[in-house]
Amino acid sequence: MFNKNEVIYSDGIGVCKVSDIVNLQVNKRPPMQYYLLSSVFDKKKTSYIPVSGHQVVLRHLITVDAAKEKVTQESISEFEKSEIEYVIGNNGTIYEEKEDLNGRE
Repeated sequence: MFNKNEVIYSDGIGVCKVSDIVNLQVNKRPPMQYYLLSSVFDKKKTSYIPVSGHQVVLRHLITVDAAKEKVTQESISEFEKSEIEYVIGNNGTIYEEKEDLNGRE
């Protein structure tokens, strides 16, 4: 289980913050706990994901070393690129002589 305010990775919206953990009732079923996820890069993107039994991949962010290794791979998704950018950027590491992962120089 993830904690409120934890920054994680979701294959649905990429790097996101667990903004809240709420109880929601859907279709007259008993209330269930849901993560309210907010995208770190697009504040308008949010998602409610069940805490248990969800189909979306939710995981802790990769390490800085894993991000440095992955940055050289060609077949990574846009969400994975944003995760690498977030992890490296928040640990004071600078891309050497590369344009950043969003295509800006």
